[in-house]
Amino acid sequence: HNAPIESLEAHRSIRHLQGNTTDYRNTIKNYTDCIKICIKLNLKKQAYDLYHNLEAKFVNSLNLSRLAEIKVELAMKFCSKEELHDQLLDYYHLNMKAKEKDKLSKLQSLLNKIDLENALYEQHIILKKNEELVKSSKLDAFTEVLNKKAFQLHVEEKIKEKDIDKKGAFFIIDIDNFKSVNDTCGHLIGDHVIVKIASVLRKNIRKNDLIGRVGGDEFCIYLDDIASLEDINKKAYFILKLIRDMHIDGLCVPLTISMGACIVEADNNFDKIYKNADLALYQAKENGRNQFIVSS
Repeated sequence: HNAPIESLEAHRSIRHLQGNTTDYRNTIKNYTDCIKICIKLNLKKQAYDLYHNLEAKFVNSLNLSRLAEIKVELAMKFCSKEELHDQLLDYYHLNMKAKEKDKLSKLQSLLNKIDLENALYEQHIILKKNEELVKSSKLDAFTEVLNKKAFQLHVEEKIKEKDIDKKGAFFIIDIDNFKSVNDTCGHLIGDHVIVKIASVLRKNIRKNDLIGRVGGDEFCIYLDDIASLEDINKKAYFILKLIRDMHIDGLCVPLTISMGACIVEADNNFDKIYKNADLALYQAKENGRNQFIVSS
């Protein structure tokens, strides 16, 4: 006795469905729900009309299997045994087709993922090579501190950025009697001395300070934001002791350095501070080496 009411609900659902197909997932669900209502109410024509409409408009690899199931439900309700056999065969083929399409879809997704990973890896290699090229153009290949040109450019940038009331410090460091180290201990030991000094200096400066190799056995350090002359003296004494206490296998002569330093003002340029520090270095060597002098 409820059949007329349910039939009316089915027809209303169908009319609503035909006018509202914006939401794909909801549309598929609505179609299948309406088809089930039609099957329940023996509305063969409406059920098949809905099925064919669904098959024509919304078939894809994701709902092929679902379509096959609906087709079997329709056949079991409305078809003879002979027709049911044919429908089951169709169901099998549709199901196989759905599985094949799903397999191809997954394979394509995998291939796309592999292509993406390969592209990202190639991009990573290119970026790494670019970084290495930039790095090699700035660093001294032997010691891996800044080379002379890069060091000068970075120091000039630091000075330009410096506030008028801030000061820095500039050091020139020269290995005492380095020729004697090479002649007495051998050039391999001499090379090791240069690399070890560069490494020790690099590890004992702050992140915003700079170190560069500007000659065979000559290094420069730029210290940013130095508060006073006393801070320069403390840093210079620390570096002198650091090098004196350094142990190097095969080194058969004492290892010391001489340093010249100067205060860096905001209105200075690289040539000026280098000249001032170099004059102080010359004085330190004249006074007997193994010491530092700060340019006045």
